[in-house]
Amino acid sequence: MLNIYLYFSHRCQEDRVLQTLEPIIEQYPVTLTDNIKEADYIFSIGDDGHFLHTLRACKFREDVVFVGISQTEETNFYTTFGIHQLEDVVQTITDQPTLTKHELLKVKIDDSKDLYAINEVSVRSSIIKAIAINVSIDQTPFEHFVGDGIIISTPTGSTGYNHSVGGAVIDPDLDLLQMTKIAPINTNEHKTFKAPLCLSRNRKVTLEVIQDGNDFPIIGIDNEAYPVNTTKNIHVELSNRNVTLLFQTNDAYIHRLKHLFL
Repeated sequence: MLNIYLYFSHRCQEDRVLQTLEPIIEQYPVTLTDNIKEADYIFSIGDDGHFLHTLRACKFREDVVFVGISQTEETNFYTTFGIHQLEDVVQTITDQPTLTKHELLKVKIDDSKDLYAINEVSVRSSIIKAIAINVSIDQTPFEHFVGDGIIISTPTGSTGYNHSVGGAVIDPDLDLLQMTKIAPINTNEHKTFKAPLCLSRNRKVTLEVIQDGNDFPIIGIDNEAYPVNTTKNIHVELSNRNVTLLFQTNDAYIHRLKHLFL
């Protein structure tokens, strides 16, 4: 018997979902649980932002499968099932589910505890002034960046913020991270590597924020902001942790790209 925990968005009509779901689960070897620790599957019912919140609230658990279910019929990258497909979801998890594992970024801000992200970490100016960042790769100085900020993304997250600023879309089956600049200043005085840079999974990137009067960067980790005063160093690398998600088919990623961008 599989245990399902429902993690609702605050905007979701919980009673309506339960009324729809309860007669469905009676037909399959599954049960709803109120104890999230007992869950085999966690259904995140909301939008993609709520799905990211679910992962973070569950501390990116590796012993469960996360399922993104849109609270409407419109789907997205993580909410790959619409609310009208609840029976399809239940049937899928009891039959032959297509599961995909997604590696997480590990982020360390100065001496903070390790933080994790499935999409990206971004470092941006919080005032109307360029931010200066020294970039090192594997402790080797790489460049002195001046501009609005830097994004380091996973392949899974490459279709989000990274894509919106001109970063490459990376197949999530590839094992790498990507660094993309936000509005870089590129003059005789300030030289920067403008193209998105893809790095192998063993690389470690350090962003040293230069304290030049812009001492209050906004650090975005997925869809959550960390306004950290006088931050010095942000260390980013691919972790050894991953989360497991349910998708509809093995070629779901290509279908998502076509659905959302073409």
